Amino acid sequence: MATSVHVFMAAQLGDAQEIQVLQQTYQNTSAFFAPFDKAYGLDRTSDGSRSPFAELTQYVIANMSAATFSVNDTSLSSTATLTFSHPSISGNNETGVRVQSVSLVSYPANPFDTSDSPLTASEISVKVKSQEALQQYFPAKNLTRTSCKDVNQLAFNTVFRNVVSVDAYMRFGRSGRPVLYHDDISVTGPEWLLHGLELDDKPDGLHVTSYSAVAPLDFPIPGVSGSYNCKVLAPSRALEWIYVDGLRPRK
Repeated sequence: MATSVHVFMAAQLGDAQEIQVLQQTYQNTSAFFAPFDKAYGLDRTSDGSRSPFAELTQYVIANMSAATFSVNDTSLSSTATLTFSHPSISGNNETGVRVQSVSLVSYPANPFDTSDSPLTASEISVKVKSQEALQQYFPAKNLTRTSCKDVNQLAFNTVFRNVVSVDAYMRFGRSGRPVLYHDDISVTGPEWLLHGLELDDKPDGLHVTSYSAVAPLDFPIPGVSGSYNCKVLAPSRALEWIYVDGLRPRK
């Protein structure tokens, strides 16, 4: 830090060599933080309008590819808004089937700004359409059931294989504690809103358990029928585990 301050002050005085050093330091810092920017961008876009990972969640829950239908997510700002917002399906096989999902990215409370608290999202609450709801548009598909647990695995695998630096990948491979995925806890819609994603840091690794709420197609409230709600692991939290918490020993 002291060296960077010295270089900055010298650069302000027009020292060409120090300006070059400062530019290199900036590039190195940008490269180091690039994986964090990517992971945060998966949680939610920079303008806060949508969650790309919520859109991926829909494809996992449907167990269908992006070539089958399209998804557009709306990222919400509060639990109150999430309560009364629901996913929907529009279009048809000729014009294209489109799903509108809704999501809420939540962060842990840290009023005293302490460094021992996680800095990344504690969960992403996602409301998508169930596999059954989409099979009404694609009846010929015989699909394997998936769950929020599969989404959690995708969050970690996407970050570990495609986002982290080579050094972080190798370091975690040598010394990191794994992420352990548990079956979903199925609850009703109102209960789902009250529960958070369970992240239990134990000596053998991070235990992750989602809460899910699934509304059947014959559910009496039309806007809710055929919905599949998940509390899932945020890509940014998976990255923080790989870079920081997963490297700490637990006794």
